[in-house]
Amino acid sequence: MNYEVKLEKLAGKGKALAWHHGKVVFVPFGVPGDEIEIETTKETKSYDEAIIKRMITQSPYRVEPPCAYFTSCGGCDHQNIEYSRLLTFKKELLAEVYRNFIKNGLTLEEIHPSPLPYGYRNKIHLHGYQNKIFQVWGFYHYENKKIVNIESCPIAHDLVNKAFQLVLNFLKQRFFQFFLMVNEIIIQVDAENTAAMVTLISSKVLDPPKSLYEKMKTILPELSSLYLYHRKNKKGYLFKTAVDDSLENLKDLKLLGGNLLPIEFANLKLNISPLSFFQVNKAVSETIVKHLENELTRLSTKPVLVDLFSGVGALSLPLAEHCEMIHGVELVRHAAELAEANARNNSIPNFTIHQGDAFEAFNRLLQIINSQAKVLLIDPPRQGLDRELSIRIGAGDFQKVLYLSCHPHAQVRDLEIIMARGKFRITKIQAFDMFPQTHHTEVLVVLERV
Repeated sequence: MNYEVKLEKLAGKGKALAWHHGKVVFVPFGVPGDEIEIETTKETKSYDEAIIKRMITQSPYRVEPPCAYFTSCGGCDHQNIEYSRLLTFKKELLAEVYRNFIKNGLTLEEIHPSPLPYGYRNKIHLHGYQNKIFQVWGFYHYENKKIVNIESCPIAHDLVNKAFQLVLNFLKQRFFQFFLMVNEIIIQVDAENTAAMVTLISSKVLDPPKSLYEKMKTILPELSSLYLYHRKNKKGYLFKTAVDDSLENLKDLKLLGGNLLPIEFANLKLNISPLSFFQVNKAVSETIVKHLENELTRLSTKPVLVDLFSGVGALSLPLAEHCEMIHGVELVRHAAELAEANARNNSIPNFTIHQGDAFEAFNRLLQIINSQAKVLLIDPPRQGLDRELSIRIGAGDFQKVLYLSCHPHAQVRDLEIIMARGKFRITKIQAFDMFPQTHHTEVLVVLERV
């Protein structure tokens, strides 16, 4: 069915929203202010889904997207919206998500913009479909798991795009039979060090060509490390089988050459591996660290900081001078060892790591911390916290809880559980545009003990 609507606002997940005869209509790649004719693709009693059939009046905030793959590639949702206005639309959307907390004088701060709306991503994960006749490499389609073939990505750093093309061409021309067995490629870089880490992923156990790293480095001098990972099962998260691997005992993940990826971050020199989580937008991450520093310096004494889901220590190590002690908690053994090494390499003595399940390690840790000045830093995976962990946090005696999340709905769910006992109140909600041109946002919520 076709009909005309005017798009009113963003609705999340990359869609814009309109109303038609009392029913909500969701339109992908629409811009608030567009007057359009749409064609429904799904109709229910409460809402319709539709695509743009004809533009009647274009929104004043609509711009020409710079990417040739926009509307087919699933990586970006909003390249067609002027950037400053996109931040306004995102804030309006977040205000709805956090509406139950925005009261009694608490407001939602303006979203902190990314210094680079494009070229900010230090990491991309490419998927391939190939045989002896043709090869397709790129990202998933926005509607399905079909791969959209790309030549470059405008939100990725220049060095990422350079490595992408060079690595693909090199493998195709020099090691074609080996290349046919590769299903995924991850490229991660650090611009300050002009260093790149490449991880080749295959569903099969591969015998890599001899001196592959050395030969690849001749065409990509920035290559700092080359890994090969055997992904046994597509189900579950990537590197699932390597959670218990140590730095000296990598099983399914093989280092073919080089070492770790060096990263300059918040005045520190860190090392990471393919198993390490590190935010894709380094500039915004450094801004978040400054906000965390500000929260700590407002305390009357240096606190003991507990960093749940600490990874390689990227968020908490820069805070060391403002803390009496930092206790990191990390499930992935490899990342925990790297956090320890990063602290040692940066001469940070007041950091220690506790490797294990977040809930169990957290409980053990609270039994040995005697300080009354405790602050909890949480930066969990996208799905948020387990219910029992949220309950345990809500029963704690932290002066502050600093909760950082890339999934506002999961964060709100967790906050409601944490605050249920009435021991904490929210004092700040600050969003950061970690992922420009997408519907995603990073949000820091500060809770203080009542």
